[in-house]
Amino acid sequence: MVAGLIAIGAVPARADAPHVVWIASAPEGEVAGRARRWQRRVARALERAGAEVTIEAEQWALDEAGSDEARVARLADVERLVREAHDARAELDSHGALARLADAERIARSVLDVPGASAWYAEVQIALAVTAAELGQTGLAEAALARASTIDPSRVLGAAEAPPSLVARAASIARAIATGPRGRFELRTDVPGAIVSLDGRVIGEAPARIEASVGAHVLRVDAPGHRAWARLVDVLQGARAPIAVTLAPEPSLVAARSLRDASDAGALEHVAAILAELSREGHAPRALWLVEASAGATDRAIVVACRAAGCGAPVRIDVARVESVLPRDPDLEAEPLAPAALADARAWLDEPIPVTPPPPPDAWWEEPWPWVIAGVVIAGAVGIAIGATWPEPQQRDVLVIDGREPWGVSR
Repeated sequence: MVAGLIAIGAVPARADAPHVVWIASAPEGEVAGRARRWQRRVARALERAGAEVTIEAEQWALDEAGSDEARVARLADVERLVREAHDARAELDSHGALARLADAERIARSVLDVPGASAWYAEVQIALAVTAAELGQTGLAEAALARASTIDPSRVLGAAEAPPSLVARAASIARAIATGPRGRFELRTDVPGAIVSLDGRVIGEAPARIEASVGAHVLRVDAPGHRAWARLVDVLQGARAPIAVTLAPEPSLVAARSLRDASDAGALEHVAAILAELSREGHAPRALWLVEASAGATDRAIVVACRAAGCGAPVRIDVARVESVLPRDPDLEAEPLAPAALADARAWLDEPIPVTPPPPPDAWWEEPWPWVIAGVVIAGAVGIAIGATWPEPQQRDVLVIDGREPWGVSR
């Protein structure tokens, strides 16, 4: 019943999604070591069947793409607004162009965590400087040129884009920033190995010491399985206090940890429900294979394959039977899981191997050999007795003369 309800609205996993093999029920001590051995055996069997497999608890979630497609699409809105501002200036509508660029800057600032957004932010600043200069707003134009120079020094205002006076002023601001004072600070984060970038250039892993020119910069921190963090920061001259960043985990990583908790508790209905939710978002693995090892003297395990449509019937494996009982096609769905079948399989894990004791020996008088020996002895005794009483044969010599036997002649 649970599997049937979960199947409603489930979406097949992506073709490139892996099969994940986990240890269920959080074993400890020697049982944990046995479970790890079974986990590796099952993973190897699935790989030999042609499946892409991972046994790392959260690796499949960490491999998910970290950028939201909707946020990436917002950069297209920035490009569109910059283009519309250019067209408005060509029609001598500088005020309309400035309004569009204000919207473009707001959007670009909101998606600085998307790779490549810092370059687009600098592009907006260049367009903003040219438009502000046309309206006589010198302070706004110079501030925009300074932001463009600190964030993307390679973006140079060309002669075809602005009057010579503005081009010269932009070059002067860029030289002043490149040769001017610098600031220093340290960035720390709660995720080990997070990558720190400044203005689209990778600095290294956190914690990182950063030195940059004074002015506005785009600071970005990224880690697998977490939402990227990015802010527009003003670097001041000299040393400043460290910046501490807390990264929020991606929904797929949160779901992976929820799956881990559910599998540790043996709550397979919760596992299937989470996989169904992930499948609707396109983040589910192809299958989650849960391995539960025996705790007794017998080395056994059961394997349950869970998918977005529900969990399948448990497969019983032992040292002599692994690949022969696992499905030849890892993507083939098993019969739906029944609570009674799972309970029986778990009871089987620690059942002792039945050993039939040998039958008790027959009584000696029921065996044939005593009577054979007795028969031989009796037969021998009878033979000896008969031989002792049998008369000895006598020999007589008879003289025969001319074919007649004379009477009384003997010898």
